[in-house]
Amino acid sequence: MAVAVSTEGLPAPSWQLFFGAITILAGIVLSISPFGSLAALTLVSGLWLIVLGVAEVVHAFRVRSLAAHQTP
Repeated sequence: MAVAVSTEGLPAPSWQLFFGAITILAGIVLSISPFGSLAALTLVSGLWLIVLGVAEVVHAFRVRSLAAHQTP
């Protein structure tokens, strides 16, 4: 979060701030209630990995499409 606030020209600083805040919040919840939050963190982690996988597949298709249109 500190880098997102202090660096000029950084791409998508608002998303970096958002994910930093979510990470801090998850750390606080885990510290306060480690066993009670285990199921919630497992669910959130699973959903996050699914979203990340879909984003990587979409990105791979975009890169492949751009590479196909490049002249050798």
